[in-house]
Amino acid sequence: MSRDPDLPSYGPGTKVTLSAQAQSGYVFTGWSGALSGSTNPIEIIMDENKIVVAVFWPLWTLTVSASGPGGQVTRTPDLDQYLHGSEVLVRAEPQAGYVFTGWSGDTNTTVNPLALVMNRHWTVQANFQRVFY
Repeated sequence: MSRDPDLPSYGPGTKVTLSAQAQSGYVFTGWSGALSGSTNPIEIIMDENKIVVAVFWPLWTLTVSASGPGGQVTRTPDLDQYLHGSEVLVRAEPQAGYVFTGWSGDTNTTVNPLALVMNRHWTVQANFQRVFY
């Protein structure tokens, strides 16, 4: 977070502009303490000592793949990065002549579609098996 003017102390009535800059892999989500909302930059008028906190949340990635040519994987929403706590629905879609046999990677289940809560980086693979009639 930066402030303008950047002084060690402020006289009564001084307007200070606060700006939040997220580091790579994070997103600014708002202010807490003496400010609220997500306006950025934002002005505050100094009329007493104040504590202001810029709140940042991590962005997470989801890597999906399919084993072999037996099907494909879709995700909803389909984004490059996801906000912490968001939910992604991952669906394994087998091609004709194949069946979905389960997920591998960061989870081991046969639930399909699979709802993932984005609280870390995820890597999942849909596994398919050829069926013979």
